[in-house]
Amino acid sequence: LNSESDHRYITYELAGGPRFGLNVPHVPRGWAARKLDWTELRTRLTNAPHELTFPNGADPNAMVGALNDILADLCDHSMPRRAVLRGRKAVHWWSDELAALRRSSCMARRRYQRAGRRDDAEGRAREREAYSAVRKELRRAIRLAQAESWKKLCLLMDEDPRGLPYRIVMKKLGAKTRLPEGQELDIANVLFPSRSEVTWSVGVAPADPDLQAELFSMDELALMVSRLPGGKAPGPDYIPNEVVAELARVRSAMLLDLFNKCLVMGIFPGQVEGCEAGPTLQGE
Repeated sequence: LNSESDHRYITYELAGGPRFGLNVPHVPRGWAARKLDWTELRTRLTNAPHELTFPNGADPNAMVGALNDILADLCDHSMPRRAVLRGRKAVHWWSDELAALRRSSCMARRRYQRAGRRDDAEGRAREREAYSAVRKELRRAIRLAQAESWKKLCLLMDEDPRGLPYRIVMKKLGAKTRLPEGQELDIANVLFPSRSEVTWSVGVAPADPDLQAELFSMDELALMVSRLPGGKAPGPDYIPNEVVAELARVRSAMLLDLFNKCLVMGIFPGQVEGCEAGPTLQGE
């Protein structure tokens, strides 16, 4: 269109439908094991006997699926989900209480700044005293949190040498030093010495129907649970070891029945989300 002017028209178009899809909130996978509420976990294990039983006559695959649901339900009721990181990660001594105090300090600071433009001298002095008190309380809480966190880190050094204290120190040190060219292969040969070659062309022996497998005992289950390390990263199912160990302690007969059924039927269920199905064990 010619407007007979030095300026052009500003045009725009109206779309009939939404141009962008809905922003579906991301549900984080896994749970914050450090915030595990042991009281809530043990209470739910004790007061929910019917929810922690397998259906009668169920096959091991269905029992494994039910076990995963039970563990996920216990995690949902005893600890929060892992937070989705947005921006910078909080320091190890930070907590929700400190975050609440910091919000209160920021609000008091804004009230004091507004009072400098609107209120009289008495109002500004009152807001300044309130802001100073909240800021002093925040600084005191930060010092206490740092001191308490330092004590916990010192105790963790003996319990878990590769845990949080190790990661904090390695992060401060910066990038790792690169090894000289060719030294990686020498280190691998020392750590993993060569063995005799295995002929994989030989097929798997057929299953023996008369072979009676020795069932797992309660002592073996207790030994397995005692070897579960705490404070470690979970497996593909994101279930912390602490929850598995507590379930095995309270419902040991249920887990022992599941393990023995899998052993007798000669199968290895692969019901963990994100993993490939496990192979069928024949004659083992």
